[in-house]
Amino acid sequence: MSDEPPSPFAAVVLAAGRGTRFGSPLPKVLQPLAGRPLLGHVLAALDAAGAERTVVVVGYGADQVKRAFPEREFALQAEQRGTGHAVLQARCAFPDPVDLVITYGDVPLIPPELIVALHRARCAAGAAMAVLTCSAGDPTGLGRIVRDHEGRPLAIVEERVATPEQRAIREWNTGLTAVASAWLWPRLAALEPSATGEIFLTDLVSLAAGEGQLTTLTTDDALAVSGVNDRLELARSEAIVRERIRRRLLERGVLLVSPETSVIDVDVEIGFDSVVLPGSIVMGRTRIGRNCRIGPHAILEDATIGDGSTVRAAEVRRVALPPGSIVDSFTRIDGGAPT
Repeated sequence: MSDEPPSPFAAVVLAAGRGTRFGSPLPKVLQPLAGRPLLGHVLAALDAAGAERTVVVVGYGADQVKRAFPEREFALQAEQRGTGHAVLQARCAFPDPVDLVITYGDVPLIPPELIVALHRARCAAGAAMAVLTCSAGDPTGLGRIVRDHEGRPLAIVEERVATPEQRAIREWNTGLTAVASAWLWPRLAALEPSATGEIFLTDLVSLAAGEGQLTTLTTDDALAVSGVNDRLELARSEAIVRERIRRRLLERGVLLVSPETSVIDVDVEIGFDSVVLPGSIVMGRTRIGRNCRIGPHAILEDATIGDGSTVRAAEVRRVALPPGSIVDSFTRIDGGAPT
């Protein structure tokens, strides 16, 4: 990817669904993954990609989602009427023409580089709309990318209405879309609802193709673009994220003794030459200084540990320990209830 910064863009995140397969009253996008809600991973990726503004479209559990991310902008989809209808709820937030990236709030592994690449692909092609597709993984249940004999994209066909030939297509829609808002809003507002009364964003694909305004970018990293729809998929994603966390810490000079036995959240920071011993759990926004020794079997949550400190098999939550502190085993220090 080019080292040059991308041209400015904003983002819309669709986060209105309930996620019934989780069997939880907690909204789907608030399901925790490595110490951060699913939606938090997506927002972090958009921030890292350079999104100048991000509007989150909420529906089920809207108040809960807003409380979890009080610094973010929101639009409300009061009635669940499809993805296109959800995007339309963000229209008032963008009265002026803007380049948009539209994604879902349940794709926690999406890399910032892929977001930037799709935005750049649309700009480079001079197209109004770009769709990120995937040619790997299992496409079952997903919309297929239909192309003509010259390989030009024509439409996205949902599996439930696809012919047997279309179901055999291995290229599928990831849901990540880049689009010019000046083209998007009038066409989206003019879309006819389906038989169920829903308006689907994917119906714009054939319209863009017919106008010569469609391009695609294809990835072969199915994990990076897959949504999390149940607890099994959540566990798989969590394993990937936690392995990335361990690798990042090891590369930065942190010694993880038996790294597979330690649980470290994504927002944890650990200083150079510190040691985390087996069985330790480090959660939330814990900050561990340089040359510290943690564990074995320590539990830290939202704590700040000064340089050169030792926390043995103890529990330390919501406090700041000065440099050189020693917390002996079987000690519990809690600075107060979480906010």
